[in-house]
Amino acid sequence: MDANSEELATHLSNLYEVISLAAPPATDPYRTGVFRPNARDDASHFRRAVLGKIEALGGHSAYVAARRLALKFKSEAPMADMLDAMAIRIAERAALPPPWTTAQFVDFSREAMAVPVEDEQSLWRRVRRDTKSAIENIQSGRFHIGNLLKKGEERDMQLWLTRELELLSQQAYSVHRESELADRTMPDIRAETPRHMVTLELKVADKRSATSLLSDLERQLTGDYLHDKKSNHGIFVVMLKEPRGGFSFLKKSLSFAELRKVLNHRADELTKESLGKKHVEVIAFECPSGYSPRNQRMSDHARRVAP
Repeated sequence: MDANSEELATHLSNLYEVISLAAPPATDPYRTGVFRPNARDDASHFRRAVLGKIEALGGHSAYVAARRLALKFKSEAPMADMLDAMAIRIAERAALPPPWTTAQFVDFSREAMAVPVEDEQSLWRRVRRDTKSAIENIQSGRFHIGNLLKKGEERDMQLWLTRELELLSQQAYSVHRESELADRTMPDIRAETPRHMVTLELKVADKRSATSLLSDLERQLTGDYLHDKKSNHGIFVVMLKEPRGGFSFLKKSLSFAELRKVLNHRADELTKESLGKKHVEVIAFECPSGYSPRNQRMSDHARRVAP
């Protein structure tokens, strides 16, 4: 305890006690309208100022001073209650930690988001989580990212996801986007460490059929890119920019939710066919327009039910 603070709190409480005995609060004049303050009003104002100084001082010494005054005037209910309430406020503030600096908040955020990338499985979990976090920002609509992405092409979506993963990675892994190669020998996005890699393909479903998306899932992601010994995990991201009537599949018309189930089912089959050596996951989502409480609720629900 600071000796100076303790001494000051003691002096202030003694001063309040002397003033209250000389000019009891119970006898304070009741004023309405316009009036000319007299010595009695000055004493009342000074008494309140002393209490304000004690409360502003804060800490243990101020709490002890307030409690001592409350006990001293316990027979005067209104005054004792007021002093007790002040003591509680002082104690509550003393129990609160000091506000964080911006640097402390940034450091905490980095530590809280950090998922150590030590092996293939931890890289997979981290990239999977970061991809879903990027998509949740769109689905909530809070940053109006969806409106901006709707104006772009598939390559723009891939660039967006690359940049998001770069930010979310916290340098735990590196992120690379496919070079402009005519033969498409590389996946859209690669998230990798020196020894392991997760491949990502992002497709815009607005003008695609279910059959063509299944073909990309099997031929590009599973058939080509996961043949790399370094890459045993793949994420097939499907984005729907605008609502549409349906997706043709086996003489049927599927809703986007039904399409998601078909793709997920095929991804599970491909994982089983590889005897667990290759893991494929589909993340399909619709791009909302702007922020709304409904979009926020949908985003929160999707986050809770996500495996």
